[in-house]
Amino acid sequence: VTTTYKETRTDAENKETSELALRGLQLLSEWTSVVTELYSWKLLHPTDHHQNKECPQEAEEYERATRYNYTDEEKFALIEVIAMIKGLQVLMARMETVFADAIRRNIYAELQDFVQLVLREPLRKAIKNKKDLIRSIIVSVRETCADWQRGVEPQADPALKGKKDPDNGFGIKVPRRNVGPSSTQLYMVRTMLESLIADKSGGKRTLRKDIDGQYLVQIDQFHKTSFYWNYLLGFSASLQDCCDLSQLWYREFYLEMTMGRRIQVFVCNCLTVETKEELCQVYKVFVCNCLTAETKEELCQVCNCLTAETKEELCQVCNCLTAETKEELCQVYKVFVCNCLTAETKEELCLVCKVFVCNFLTAETKEVLCHVCKVFVCNCLTAETKGELCHVCNCLTAENKGELCHVCNCLTAETKGELCHVCNCLTAETKGELCHVCNCLTAETKGELCHKCTVRHEHNEECSDLITMEKRIQFPIEMSMPWILTDHILRTKEPSMMEYVLYPLDLYNDSAVYALTVFRKQFLYDEVEAEVNLCFDQFVYKLSEQIFAHYKQLASSILLDKRFRVECVAMGTYLLPYPRANRYETLLKQRHVQLLGRSIDLNKLITQRINADMQKSLDLAISKFEAGDITGIVELDGLLQVNRLCHKLLSEFLALDEYDAMFREANHNVLAPYGRITLHVFWELNYDFLPNYCYNAATNRLV
Repeated sequence: VTTTYKETRTDAENKETSELALRGLQLLSEWTSVVTELYSWKLLHPTDHHQNKECPQEAEEYERATRYNYTDEEKFALIEVIAMIKGLQVLMARMETVFADAIRRNIYAELQDFVQLVLREPLRKAIKNKKDLIRSIIVSVRETCADWQRGVEPQADPALKGKKDPDNGFGIKVPRRNVGPSSTQLYMVRTMLESLIADKSGGKRTLRKDIDGQYLVQIDQFHKTSFYWNYLLGFSASLQDCCDLSQLWYREFYLEMTMGRRIQVFVCNCLTVETKEELCQVYKVFVCNCLTAETKEELCQVCNCLTAETKEELCQVCNCLTAETKEELCQVYKVFVCNCLTAETKEELCLVCKVFVCNFLTAETKEVLCHVCKVFVCNCLTAETKGELCHVCNCLTAENKGELCHVCNCLTAETKGELCHVCNCLTAETKGELCHVCNCLTAETKGELCHKCTVRHEHNEECSDLITMEKRIQFPIEMSMPWILTDHILRTKEPSMMEYVLYPLDLYNDSAVYALTVFRKQFLYDEVEAEVNLCFDQFVYKLSEQIFAHYKQLASSILLDKRFRVECVAMGTYLLPYPRANRYETLLKQRHVQLLGRSIDLNKLITQRINADMQKSLDLAISKFEAGDITGIVELDGLLQVNRLCHKLLSEFLALDEYDAMFREANHNVLAPYGRITLHVFWELNYDFLPNYCYNAATNRLV
């Protein structure tokens, strides 16, 4: 028994137990720090669709930092560390009574031994050498926390007069009590001792030079050891703090900072998926990395107006990119230049974006990159390519195409600069200027050409860069770290990790405690509770389905003829293998899962769902027999045997309904004299078998 004891422990046992508690807290805090640092690093370095192929281009910022930012190995490692933290926390909390008693006794003994015994010699020397400052500090320490056996300091102590002890010694008996010092006493003692051993002080001379080396070492060691006493005396709170992983759930600050930003795709911000395809062939090349023969010829014509100097400047673009800039440019431009074109076309095509040279590697690199298409319109169109480029947007009518070509011809230098900002979110002034330029466009075309933020919120300068999160009833659990880790175990069905599936759910307990005790906000707790209700329902549903499928497959494998399996393997025929041994038994025995202060009977919840699944399985087996002829009776018998064995295996851990009662209910034979199987057999015999078959006595067959 770990939580009870019969005899008072010795000082050595109390010290050993106290050190064990301290090592446990240090280990827990170290593990928690590792998890928190990993999570923080992942938030700071979100992934994208280039690094992780499973990450969609339209993923939100927080989704890229959590859902798609961890590999399977990292998730398993994170789950194991969380399981170790929570497992050790449970063990130490169970022994809290033992630890607390040993900690108080050990701290009391060490403090009183130090104050009453160790400080006698420094006090004697300070009095003898008339070091009044040191004497006053040591006396203050003793008066602050000394617990003398008779209630008062022995006045006959020779050390108080600076004299030596008699030959037979001066005995001081230090009592032993189950009480620790108060936080004020501990603070005062440590502060005064620190003034004795400090290397630097306000004066030119430090006090430590007037103390012997051996006593200085003892005082310094006591000062270091007593640092942990506050945490040990508040063992329960320290244990909770060391295991607090609530920050893995809280995301409000991150969402506020990112404002639901999504990956900025290598197109203008105003374009949808459909509009990308409608955009000009030149810009589509940069998006899709694909050129046809016709597009190459057309694009080469566009680049004829560039000078030799511009070619040399722009060819250097791909060589001077930094790692960050490559990510910003999405590497599309570089891949296209290096892989898609011939040697001649590469030189010309690299020069398309003249604006890169002037504005390269600025903070607005993404905006500059989005202007690729508009550079063609404003700077480098010939008479022939104008006609081709007018066919870019299929949404324009024939009249509007002509009008748009007219716009490109009559623009001044200033207006060209304004028109280059078409695809960005415009300010009020720019919108007015641009609308003045495009007077020849229809209202519909203006709406398509001038990007207008359609999100229903207060418009600001960030509308062009941010796509605010859609209005959702609840935050998607697919982005929540506790559910990501829980679902990963259920999805991979890793046997060695199945016992850890409940540990990630304990993160919700940490978040709820933090919401109520630190933030003291009811709405945060309500949000945690709402997510827990949704996640736990999903967890029970998925776990029940997995358990039923596992035992159903196990029962089928047991009943399958062994020789038939061997022959099938020898012939190379595929057979469903024996299911891997999984540790569902541990989960099936859980009757007191603690979640947000509630004690949940997981066994009962799984029993209810598997009862329903078993009933449905029997009903489907009989329905399949009813849909066929009488020859299906053999298959029905096999299915019923599998369900019976599956029921028997599950009944070892779950209080399922009796199999016969479930079978009668599925067969509609609870009260009726004849069930579904009997009626179907009777029907098949009378209307199919007897009218169409006869018995051949010679061959003993029905033909």
